[in-house]
Amino acid sequence: PLSTASIAQVHTATLVDGTRVVLKIQHVEVETKMLQDLQQAEHLAEKLAWLEPQVDLRPLLEEAASLHRSELDFAAEASNLREVAANLRGRCVTATLPPVVESLTTRRCLTMGYCEGAPLKDLVSAEEDAIVGTTLCAVHSWPPRASRELARAGVKRCIAHCALEFA
Repeated sequence: PLSTASIAQVHTATLVDGTRVVLKIQHVEVETKMLQDLQQAEHLAEKLAWLEPQVDLRPLLEEAASLHRSELDFAAEASNLREVAANLRGRCVTATLPPVVESLTTRRCLTMGYCEGAPLKDLVSAEEDAIVGTTLCAVHSWPPRASRELARAGVKRCIAHCALEFA
């Protein structure tokens, strides 16, 4: 795999027509296990609220559970990727994001075009201007300037495999 995390692995592949793609594939049974964990946490929060009424974590847990459930839907992530691309274009931020391969994307598998590049951690020096004019891939963290640009562009969430070029 190119990358692995708690809910998925990322692999490269080549389609029959020769197109290189990246597949983000959800781990087997991760949804079931995550939902069980969330249910147990909700149960514990109910007990805590009964024992200590002034410490009611249920609203916080409900919001966290909603966010965790959304992380399991890669079709929604594909929609977010398209929205991010549109927001960046609308803000005149030069960006190359991988196209979603719709016919091969499901709730458990996100398929995108492959983007060449280098990890941000290998490119950024102490000065944030080091990224100007550089194509970045496999972005896992953002320097302050990039964060401001993405926030202005309305970025909600970004997947690990993307390429950005800040001019």
